[in-house]
Amino acid sequence: MKLFKTLGIVFLALIAIAFTSCTTNFCSEQDIENICNQLIYNYNNDDGSIVDIYHTTPTVEQIANSKVTSEEGATWADLATAASTDEERAAAGKTLQYDYAYYIYKNNHSKACLVTSEHIDAQTGAVIESKSFGYAFKCGLLEILAYPVSWAFTTIGGWLGGTGYALMFAVLIVTFIIRALMLGATWRSTKQSQKLQALQPQLNAINAKYANRNDEGAKAARAQETMALYKKNKVNPVSSLIAPFITLPIFIATYGAVRDTALIAEGFVFNVSLGQTLGSVIMGWNVFGFVVFIIMVASQFVSMKITQWLNKKNMKGRPAGQQGGLNQQNFMTYFFIIMIVIIGWMLPLAMSLYWIFSSWFSILQAVLMNYLTKRGNKLETVR
Repeated sequence: MKLFKTLGIVFLALIAIAFTSCTTNFCSEQDIENICNQLIYNYNNDDGSIVDIYHTTPTVEQIANSKVTSEEGATWADLATAASTDEERAAAGKTLQYDYAYYIYKNNHSKACLVTSEHIDAQTGAVIESKSFGYAFKCGLLEILAYPVSWAFTTIGGWLGGTGYALMFAVLIVTFIIRALMLGATWRSTKQSQKLQALQPQLNAINAKYANRNDEGAKAARAQETMALYKKNKVNPVSSLIAPFITLPIFIATYGAVRDTALIAEGFVFNVSLGQTLGSVIMGWNVFGFVVFIIMVASQFVSMKITQWLNKKNMKGRPAGQQGGLNQQNFMTYFFIIMIVIIGWMLPLAMSLYWIFSSWFSILQAVLMNYLTKRGNKLETVR
């Protein structure tokens, strides 16, 4: 079980690293140019009808905080009279107003520029260029992984009406499509996991047999008996952990797509943006956020325990002295749940929905596999 604990911790560490280092950004140079120019236009034509950071003319204090100029008391109009501090921008005739607009883009804009057709940015009103798969190849690996998922979100969401609720259902459909495509690998992994848990009483018996012996001979004998048990039942303990590692690139791709897809960032369900982090939704005391959080934790818990529950039911209970393996499995389950709660708190709402739908698929897969296994065993018995 030490192997499983180690691999489990490594897997969660990889998720954390992927989450914190995922720096996909589909905003092209032309997108940034359009956004900055649109911001300048918005500020110069502020009529007070829209009050936000993208339309309201910046105050002296806001300009000072941006540090685009060292001049004290500089106003928005003053920025138009000074050249940009960036040599390349200055050579192109840009002023400090452009520098300030770029500052707003860099620090406040969602940077959700992944669109499959020309799009008007909801935050600024700027035109966002259509992105192709070829563009994703020019950007990097993370963009290559994210683009197909984003395309599926956008296309299916568009078919369903293009609203926030349509995109929520698109996340459900895409999640099930992805999991169905991965079924070959995850099916084998789940089957191995079920076999491994079914063997737990026998593994505990072997461990109990050598519990009071620490000599090299006992260790070798225990390892030999364990491997013989695995071989007899055609179990590869490492195979049960293949699926989680295969899902890591899918996790990265989905996270990148959720974060960078414009329609998801602009989609709202129950007055909450699908691109907003679950933690911020809950901190805003939104009921939908609490519901999603509870369902996410419950779904993950059930998906991790379902195989154990089914095996326990099939074996009609385990002797009290054979619970050691279950205790270790419970430790891993609760450890994963805690990590999921921490990571899920920081994820966009749409990503939390993906996690929920993926858990539902895992539960259905485990139940179906258990049914087919029991049916197969009955047929073998009849023969």
